[in-house]
Amino acid sequence: MTNLDRQRANRDAQHRVAATLTPASSYGRAVNRYLGAFGYLDRLPTQPGPTDPHPTAVVRPTVAVGVHDSPASSIAVDHAGIEAELRGADLRLILIETAIRDQSAEHERGAALLTYLVDRVHAGTVHVSASSRLLTGSPATLLLDEVRDADLVVVGSEHGRISDAAGTSVSAHIAAHHPGPVMVVRMPAWPAGTDFTTRPIVVGIDGTASDPAVAFGLDEARLRGCELILLHAADSNETGTDQVIEQAERTGVKVHRRTAHGSAITALTEASLHAAAVIIGGRGHHGLPGLLLGSVGQQLIRQAHSPVFIVR
Repeated sequence: MTNLDRQRANRDAQHRVAATLTPASSYGRAVNRYLGAFGYLDRLPTQPGPTDPHPTAVVRPTVAVGVHDSPASSIAVDHAGIEAELRGADLRLILIETAIRDQSAEHERGAALLTYLVDRVHAGTVHVSASSRLLTGSPATLLLDEVRDADLVVVGSEHGRISDAAGTSVSAHIAAHHPGPVMVVRMPAWPAGTDFTTRPIVVGIDGTASDPAVAFGLDEARLRGCELILLHAADSNETGTDQVIEQAERTGVKVHRRTAHGSAITALTEASLHAAAVIIGGRGHHGLPGLLLGSVGQQLIRQAHSPVFIVR
């Protein structure tokens, strides 16, 4: 048996094992493809599927992900690919290099990294079109400009380290300034346990159904086929969540209400231990004290045990 044959046999075996790990939700299937495609280590590109000989012009949403040469970046790309697949979106990978003396060698390494990551996306997703862009300059400034038209922006953050997947403090900068949803991938232990794709989405709320974070959380839970937890402060008004629950029931999403005791950062960090993702709003009008992209938001994207969505 050749090395290529062994790789194919191993990949087929990984796909069979991964298929038994989680229920057949769209999100579960997407995650399992990544786990099966790589054994979560190797890049094993697959051949593209059949194309429509008479394609119809469709405006597709865009997921953009900032990348860097780090393990956290690969994890961010994996999550971005899954989100793009769930949304029927195109994926854009952006690498920003800082200006250095040996720019030619750095450019070669950057181009090779982008090729690897694009192949990784194609190996782990179904019908996701991935493109890449390599730029030179200030990572925070350029990335914010490059993702301004994206429907979702994904950045990575390494557990316990100052530097994140797109450069120092870039994830916090994007989360603070991008006007649309931002996903900061906080996965200190990835791949997670076999229950990961059945975990709920947690939203920190102020009890109002009009909160963009609540609406986003409901859509995300529907896309993933998971449950939704509305986490509110002990002294907040819960009546506004009745409308959310009624709306969720019409879309098949099961919703739970939970009361947070103590500080917002403590409650949200603890919730992230058992969540597929935590969602908070990017404005400071929440029932959880201090829940805004200030001290609590900054701490959460550094300390959470799951990805964090910042929604405005």
